[in-house]
Amino acid sequence: MNCDCRKPRPGLLQRAARELRLDLAGSVMVGDKISDVAVGQSVGAAGVLVLTGYGRGEWEHQRAQWTSKPDHVAEDLLDAVDWALARRRA
Repeated sequence: MNCDCRKPRPGLLQRAARELRLDLAGSVMVGDKISDVAVGQSVGAAGVLVLTGYGRGEWEHQRAQWTSKPDHVAEDLLDAVDWALARRRA
């Protein structure tokens, strides 16, 4: 399906920002694939790769080919949340 709402296109994030009045520059996209990180960064959000799910494999075996790098690599979702909250306080 060719839709701007599917990664790597940012349509779904842009729609959510409009409808929910989100500040994408102050947001954090968390995912277990570099495509999650990249789509978040494409709209100005920070990108966090979690090492759960596909994340560890992406980190260990694919990172040499990445065209974008995560702003943070988190062991798990709690680590990602802690990083995001600390970022807001800074």
